[in-house]
Amino acid sequence: MSEDHTETGRPHRDLDAEQAVLHAMMASDKAAAEIVEVLYPKDFYRPAHELIYTTILGLYARKENHDAAAVGNELDVQEQLDRAGGRSYLTRLANSADRTKSWAKHAERLQALATLRRTAEAAVLPFVGRTHLHHTIEVLEGPRAKAISTPWPEMDEVLNLKPGRVSCMGTRSRSREAQAGYDIALHNAACGLRTILFAPDLTPRNPVPGLTVDRSRLATVEHMQDVLAGKANRGEPAALVVVDRLQMMYTDRKERVCTIEDAEQVSKELKWLSMTRLLGNLPILLLARLERPRGQGHPLEVDDLGIAAGLGCHADTLVLADRTDPAEVNVLVAKDRSGPTPRRLTIRW
Repeated sequence: MSEDHTETGRPHRDLDAEQAVLHAMMASDKAAAEIVEVLYPKDFYRPAHELIYTTILGLYARKENHDAAAVGNELDVQEQLDRAGGRSYLTRLANSADRTKSWAKHAERLQALATLRRTAEAAVLPFVGRTHLHHTIEVLEGPRAKAISTPWPEMDEVLNLKPGRVSCMGTRSRSREAQAGYDIALHNAACGLRTILFAPDLTPRNPVPGLTVDRSRLATVEHMQDVLAGKANRGEPAALVVVDRLQMMYTDRKERVCTIEDAEQVSKELKWLSMTRLLGNLPILLLARLERPRGQGHPLEVDDLGIAAGLGCHADTLVLADRTDPAEVNVLVAKDRSGPTPRRLTIRW
């Protein structure tokens, strides 16, 4: 039954909409691909639905079947099937009235209701004067509100490194900003945040407390997941993941990323990884090289990314940076789920 109560103590929820979204994801690759762009696991009110959603995301990211039977098998392997309601509940979801065509409206409604629930949580906080305003806003927006900083304050808002988000940045080879991945990782480690940097071609450097550098040559998303899971199991969960860079990564076929389609698949898998609850809904920064030579008098364009243009399919933020002045960098924000695009900026670097 659909519910959207406003009385005190009655949370905003719509279980029918949650079921419709899960039905659509199990029935349609297109729905699964687009719903992941709208909803976070925590946007589901019912814990069983959150668990089913996360499981579907994992199967979809691995290009595996994600119908009710496959979801049930995956949950069984994880020993989570009973928590999700069992196979009978999954079958009922799959066989419910076909509302696949209206899944977008249901997903948007769930997103809005999740925001209302966070609003209700904020409303019951002690609120004394204006000094509590920022804290209340952070609770209202949830754990996604706080962005991780960079060494360049103007870039903080641009990259928007928040939990569950994937930010991608394209830079020129042999430029100062090409070292942005290492600089951001080092900066956050120095600030006390556990950071993992995947950088196969990074030259050996002195160890830095809080910074783990993984130089594995076979840099696949699956390998990254294994490293992050190992850290989490040892009680050392990462707060930030930096990947330097796309052109050094490998696909799940163990082939070097070399096409736009490969880049699109990498962005999808990283998006799923960033939203994995057991890993802490990590922010992920992926660097890429601009492949098209700089044109005289031509501003930055998405085509400068070459194969990395495929990252825009699933990334939350897609940024291009190019130095044209010793102290300044021209920036093109080609995609940003939190703001208007495209937009062009000049940032001190």
